[in-house]
Amino acid sequence: MSFLARIIRSIEFSPTSVGLFSVAFVSLIVSRLLVESWLFGFPVRSGTFLFYEWSHNFSFFLVAFLLFIPLLRFFARISFRTASSIMLFGFLIILTPPVIDFVVSDGRGVWSFYIFDGFPGLLKRYFTFFGDRPDVRITYSVRIKITLVTIFIS
Repeated sequence: MSFLARIIRSIEFSPTSVGLFSVAFVSLIVSRLLVESWLFGFPVRSGTFLFYEWSHNFSFFLVAFLLFIPLLRFFARISFRTASSIMLFGFLIILTPPVIDFVVSDGRGVWSFYIFDGFPGLLKRYFTFFGDRPDVRITYSVRIKITLVTIFIS
């Protein structure tokens, strides 16, 4: 068995309790926030900003996680536990967008946000791979992340 196949097997069949899973998931979110802060020199932020930043990131990634597990289970025909383990390992990719954005922008940073501006806008962004403005809205790093996730899931 190849090295890569052994790694994938160990991820698929790793014994994960609810507590360990929760700690790992929260650690990923905290790591993402620390990477973003570190890249921009740990700017001083208010408690309110930190609360909303934490709750936004946690909610967004939790909902994404919960939406992708049934898809992964359906297409891969695997158990909930296996799908959860694979998804948790795959969520390491959330650490890459701040780093890519930092490198691409030469340390200036970019303004990334997600907004639903109606069905026509949604269709335009879908067929143009998120529109024509990578410096605003969906950044290069998010496009790279979505491409990699699509390839890995496929």
